[in-house]
Amino acid sequence: MKIDGIALIVGDDVDTDLIIPTFALQKSRDPRTFADYAFYHTIPGFKDVPEKIIVAGHNFGCGSSREEAVFALLFADVKAVLAMSFAPIFKRNAFNNALLSVQIDTSGIKKNDTLTIDVDRKTVYDTATGEDHTFTLTAAEETLIRQGGLLPMLRKRLASR
Repeated sequence: MKIDGIALIVGDDVDTDLIIPTFALQKSRDPRTFADYAFYHTIPGFKDVPEKIIVAGHNFGCGSSREEAVFALLFADVKAVLAMSFAPIFKRNAFNNALLSVQIDTSGIKKNDTLTIDVDRKTVYDTATGEDHTFTLTAAEETLIRQGGLLPMLRKRLASR
């Protein structure tokens, strides 16, 4: 399984309020609408940036435990999130919804670098530098990504009974 995209750089301590502001949660409960408000205050036109892979520093997804932050990213067509570290609840929500969130050293990745994530080999290849970054996934994380998230996986299991 390979994921290709373009690096979109954000910093450290990107909290869930930056990913999706609170007022957007009051507009609708339809998670598809959250994409319109992803990075609303910090990255104008975020939803329209094509083929994006978010590249972050430390503590991505900190703050509240709102799952809507993951929905905003998914429906804004974010291919994956790479970070030096993640807030644990964000990371769990991401994998439960099949948003690949990989912890690597992101310090050498620059804005607009073309990246290829190979889930099978567990590498992130940066075409600008020629560098391969390796990562790990737990068995549960890999299963959730391959099954499309927790709910689709459970639906498949229940349907096979």
